[in-house]
Amino acid sequence: MVRFQCYGRLPTKEKGHDMPSYLTSTEFEDLCNLPKGAAAQLRYRGGGPAFVRMGGRIRYRREDIEAWIDANTHLTTAQAAA
Repeated sequence: MVRFQCYGRLPTKEKGHDMPSYLTSTEFEDLCNLPKGAAAQLRYRGGGPAFVRMGGRIRYRREDIEAWIDANTHLTTAQAAA
């Protein structure tokens, strides 16, 4: 199982634009301090944030990363094991 801890700030939407911000796999890994290739493992095994295929390229929506982080936030180790 891949462990993570996000240190970076997620990019924000520009004013006047309704399109979500998209991050590459590398940007997602860097943001969450994940080892190289962890995003691919999470996609293959499941359990990572939702992703989008755009012309054969993988992108992550900012909102999906935030939701994934929220869903994986625990107060105790007992919660994480449940």
